[in-house]
Amino acid sequence: GSNVAEEVVKPLDQFPDDARIVAELISLFENNRPFLDSSIRIGDISKLVHTNRTILSKILNRRLSKNFNQFVNYYRTREICRRYVNDRTISIYDISLQCGFKTITSFCSAFRTNTGYSPVLWCKEINNKKANNLTVNIDDYFS
Repeated sequence: GSNVAEEVVKPLDQFPDDARIVAELISLFENNRPFLDSSIRIGDISKLVHTNRTILSKILNRRLSKNFNQFVNYYRTREICRRYVNDRTISIYDISLQCGFKTITSFCSAFRTNTGYSPVLWCKEINNKKANNLTVNIDDYFS
């Protein structure tokens, strides 16, 4: 068996399953959007990408420098931005609840982490761009 110290010094190509699992995970999230479920769990997702929760957690950290919740919240935040840009009649807070956040506090924190903006300031910027017929590309707000 490998210990933690060995794993830390192994080059990334020592983990041949990483690329497959990351690709399956991203495909799953982009096509099936499981992040919309507020009760999403790493154990359930790990089965869908044919691994276990421990390995999935390690791969997320190793390859994407995110834990599972950070990965989920990244996708939730992108979806919220996409929905708001397409329909600004619904409050961004209501959209956040539709997209799997359970509380406004956790939404605001994840939103700021992922975009660098508070939801209020981001919405103002989007509304200004729309008012001036400027194109909005949500990729501009995610590094």
